[in-house]
Amino acid sequence: MAVTVLIVDDEKLIRAGIRKILSDDISAELELYEARNGEEALEWCRNHPTQLVITDIRMPKMDGVELMKNLNTLETSPSIIVLSGFDEFSYAKAAISYGAMSYILKPVDRKELVEAVKSAIEKYTATDKARAESQLQTLVQEGMVTDPEALPLGFIAAGYQCLQIMGSNPEVVLEKAYADTSRYVIEKRQNLLTAVVPVVDDIEERIARGAGEGERCVAGYSVRSVTISNLRTLQRQASLAVFSSYFADDRQMVYTFSGEPDSSDTATLDMRYESSIARIDILSHDEMRKAVAQWFVFPKDASNEQKAAMLSYMYTKITTNLLMRYPEITDNDGYLTAKGIMISNIWRCGDLSEWQHQITDYVVYLSALVQQDSSEVPFIRDALKYVRDHFREELTMTMVANHVSSNYTWFSEKFLEQTGMHFNDYLKRLRIYEAKRLLSNQCLKVYEVAEQCGFPDTKYFIKIFRHETGMTPTEYRRSLVNS
Repeated sequence: MAVTVLIVDDEKLIRAGIRKILSDDISAELELYEARNGEEALEWCRNHPTQLVITDIRMPKMDGVELMKNLNTLETSPSIIVLSGFDEFSYAKAAISYGAMSYILKPVDRKELVEAVKSAIEKYTATDKARAESQLQTLVQEGMVTDPEALPLGFIAAGYQCLQIMGSNPEVVLEKAYADTSRYVIEKRQNLLTAVVPVVDDIEERIARGAGEGERCVAGYSVRSVTISNLRTLQRQASLAVFSSYFADDRQMVYTFSGEPDSSDTATLDMRYESSIARIDILSHDEMRKAVAQWFVFPKDASNEQKAAMLSYMYTKITTNLLMRYPEITDNDGYLTAKGIMISNIWRCGDLSEWQHQITDYVVYLSALVQQDSSEVPFIRDALKYVRDHFREELTMTMVANHVSSNYTWFSEKFLEQTGMHFNDYLKRLRIYEAKRLLSNQCLKVYEVAEQCGFPDTKYFIKIFRHETGMTPTEYRRSLVNS
């Protein structure tokens, strides 16, 4: 996209000289316009989007200081470079107060002017890119756009793909691979990045160049699109392409989405995961190992695409939930910290079984620490057993604190310390776990599930269930049937 530059000076030869310098020395695409004084410049900027104004200070009708003052009142004010033949502090002070990027004395030094303009263009480009990325991220997360003008519509119309990179430095890989073109980051987590990039023919060569020597990463591309409406779908396609690498016959660096998988059984995986973690404080080591193994039991008839979808889901679940679930323990344990890094760096594992082994070690060790902490406050262990035995009934923290003969305030503090969550959140989560299990029974009505989980008010149950799972109980049950 071209950058609009307005040159403001009452001397025609100076305007022509600046125009020539910019035309000769600036490689970026510029649209150059001229104004003879501040009044003309202000009128132009009010009617035309302008990214940069290069202005003299001393001019008839409206000088540069007054122009800067008025430009700052515009809804979108341009960057300003001030040229002045007067080496006086008052002018420099005024220019700074109105946000001028540079103050250059006449006669203008060519190199100084070029550097100042390049800096202004970089600032505009970065700001424009940030606005576009913000809107694309909002579209992915919320399904809506609040500032349509910020979208890079020309870029999109030319054809784009979603690219997901998983590695130790995905941002560096992206910058090197697409240094010659625009790219927009729509998701960024530790070791994982998703971006919108133009359609090119040399994707393997680009990623190899971006990774450089010795850098291990995996990149996945979506199909091509020319519309922004299916961006969320393309993001998912890029993720599936990355995780399909673990089911490919040979490990490569670049994978392209090959086809939308049929419905994947993530609901069952989710139930297995939550059920295991909910009992991390009571399961034995062998029981914990068996429970973790169930997180990776995919249907025998599942296609590689379906397996990739389920693995992608579990990776997100583990890295955004498990590794952050007990910060009071994990933040102070070097072994868990190191294991957590290895788990996040899934692409460094030779195969899926190696990654699963790392997770099993992590969970078993974490379980031992959680149970050790609970034994140091034995009444919390007794309280948790009481809650599990009675969560289907009307239950309050006061009732549980009284059961274990503990002071209410002390109990509340220790419960949060040992479980990582407040009592009401723990009780609600336990009830939702049970609701998920019961919903798999197609014979129970929703109100019956609610009652058996300790929710006497069905409407409240539906509200809480939707908040916790993103689906109503009926939608959740339907997802089990269709999976």
